Amino acid sequence: MLGVTTFLTTDIAAIPLLWILPLGLYLLTLVLVFMERSILPHALMDRLLPILVVPIVSLIIFDSRMPPALQIVLHVATFFVATMVCHGELARNKPQPAYLTTFYVCLATGGSLGGLFNAVIAPVAFKTVLEYPLAVVIACLFRPAASSSVSRWTRFMDLLLPVLLGAGAAAMMFAFHGADSKTVAGVLMVFVAPGVVLFGFRRRPLRFAAAVAALMIASSTFMSANEHVVFRSRSFFSVHRVTVDSKIGQRRFVHGGIVHGMQSTNPALRREPTAYFHRSGPAGQIFASVQRKPQLRVGIVGLGIGTLAAYSRAGEDWTFFEIDPGVVEIARDPHYFTYLSDSPAHVDVVLGDARLKLADTSDRRFDFLVLDAFSSDAIPMHLLTGEALDLYARKLSETGVLMFHISSRYVELKQVLADAGMTHGLVCFERDDLKLTEGDIANGKFASRWLVMVRGGEQMKELANDTRWEHVLPRAGRPIWTDDFSNLLSVFKWRG
Repeated sequence: MLGVTTFLTTDIAAIPLLWILPLGLYLLTLVLVFMERSILPHALMDRLLPILVVPIVSLIIFDSRMPPALQIVLHVATFFVATMVCHGELARNKPQPAYLTTFYVCLATGGSLGGLFNAVIAPVAFKTVLEYPLAVVIACLFRPAASSSVSRWTRFMDLLLPVLLGAGAAAMMFAFHGADSKTVAGVLMVFVAPGVVLFGFRRRPLRFAAAVAALMIASSTFMSANEHVVFRSRSFFSVHRVTVDSKIGQRRFVHGGIVHGMQSTNPALRREPTAYFHRSGPAGQIFASVQRKPQLRVGIVGLGIGTLAAYSRAGEDWTFFEIDPGVVEIARDPHYFTYLSDSPAHVDVVLGDARLKLADTSDRRFDFLVLDAFSSDAIPMHLLTGEALDLYARKLSETGVLMFHISSRYVELKQVLADAGMTHGLVCFERDDLKLTEGDIANGKFASRWLVMVRGGEQMKELANDTRWEHVLPRAGRPIWTDDFSNLLSVFKWRG
């Protein structure tokens, strides 16, 4: 359950409340398998599992372009059936009533150990979300065998055939890669043929599980040789990758499934802000406006690779707040990114939760405060509440500017922020910079959405007179989000 939840929210889509779906299905399977009269036969679940696992293997080992919604449905359906099979085996082997207490204690202990493995051991031991593929392999291995009596030759073939399948699949991946993998022959040899062979092993649980593992190892070998990942790590918060695209001369920082920053490898361009922070975008426009004031004091919640430091000037004081030590390690290493080391300003990086660390700073500390905190594609909600806005307002100077990066595929946050800003006399403006030209894309610009809060004065007049910015009016009578109350469903983009 924890493995599929982490995989879905990290590699597929960081959708709010998505974790509820695997949890609910997990609990439902326990109810279903221990019913006196089962409504989903165990034999049916056992037959369905290999059918679902075959496409799931392709989704896990290849960078699928399948719509996220369909991927989620397939992964969740496979999780449900696999859990029904495993829990069904538990129910079939349930002991006599005299031993039920021990049985359920063992069941609870196993669940606790699984949770400990996923929450504590896996983030330290693995650099990717490896616990999910492992769980898929183990679920396939625990399927009931047709016969417990098999020859040594059969056992030998249970191991040899998966090895041959993995080796053959790896050879086909290297033979048909890039554009060749999209040809008819490439699709047949790389995708279809291994899946057909894998499905043919379904009657032997050991052989089938070993074949699933072999295909995943083959894919991992191929991806490592072709993806050009120069650094990979995993922390409590997410999986991080630094990749290099030598064709276009860029390094990219990928956090979960989202690119959180990139930098040109051309020394003449490496101080240019890219991605969501491009000079022609909302971030560049606001920095050009606020930097009319000399010796600016800037606070930024969320480090990324430190791209915004490209706007820093000598004599300025910049403070980044970042909760993930893995991100700090990457941003500070000039072998990967140099925005921090190239900055002419005094730059400090404060490690820890931004709200707690901001509370320790003096009031009126910043002239410009930027909220750019993401975990993959999700924005931490505790940074958007009324209490958080109260903190930001106290830390801003009288003429200070507050800016939020609100690009998200799943939630619409401008109205929530406008409602909270109203209580502090802050006027809100939002700019969508979503229509990019081919030239913008070639220059490394990403589509983005930004919201700015000001108390008034020249900055408010400037934004009000700029047709690119929308004045977001607060809604009368609507409850403000607080640390005790928020309603994610009300801001979810149901139609994308």
